[in-house]
Amino acid sequence: MAKKVWELFDNSEALRSELAKLGQTAWFCCPYDSYCMYSKKMVNTLADMKGMRIRVSGEGYSKMVSAIGAHPSFIPAGDTYSALERGTVDGAIAGWEWGKRYGFFEIVPYTIDTSVFMMYAFNNVSLAALNKMSEKDRKTFLEVGRRVSIEFGEALKREREDYKSFMKTKGVKVLPFPTEERAKWGQLPAVKVLMKNWIDEQNQAGRPGSEVMRTFLKTFEVPEWMPPGY
Repeated sequence: MAKKVWELFDNSEALRSELAKLGQTAWFCCPYDSYCMYSKKMVNTLADMKGMRIRVSGEGYSKMVSAIGAHPSFIPAGDTYSALERGTVDGAIAGWEWGKRYGFFEIVPYTIDTSVFMMYAFNNVSLAALNKMSEKDRKTFLEVGRRVSIEFGEALKREREDYKSFMKTKGVKVLPFPTEERAKWGQLPAVKVLMKNWIDEQNQAGRPGSEVMRTFLKTFEVPEWMPPGY
């Protein structure tokens, strides 16, 4: 994710220009690992998730869960354990660390490696601050931001595997989620329209949403996902 995001930044003049308008440029890319699903039932396909009451954490995630016929529920992190224990929800889509941090291993028999909802964010630096540095220091500063971004992503990957191993030692079955099922999820009309809505929102605000999304999809090797007409 971090490597691809820097590739996006380098290839998208529109994105760099928008940041420059704010007097900023990207310095550190913070990747957020994909989410798994802690489940009271075995799940192997999207059909298995239909009708399930699933804890989610955002509007977009809620729409994606609704698209497969499941019932999203907004529950704070601290209340998710009791919601699973009482049966208020059948599953919870959350970070890998939650299984250990919140003790989900005590109440769920399955963790589904759904690999969904990964994200990234840029930590920016002001151009004014950069311009106060010597050319050598500026180059070093920017290089360190990129390098640590990649190292942080690698650390997250290792951490994820540690959490998987921990859940297994507690008797929780960690189940894979088929790539074809995840791809099918992404192609559902109710999910695809989220991309169109984002582009419309950015374009209407006077930002180059279409250009950035086109470069984003090309960078992540799915250019065919660009909505028609954009």
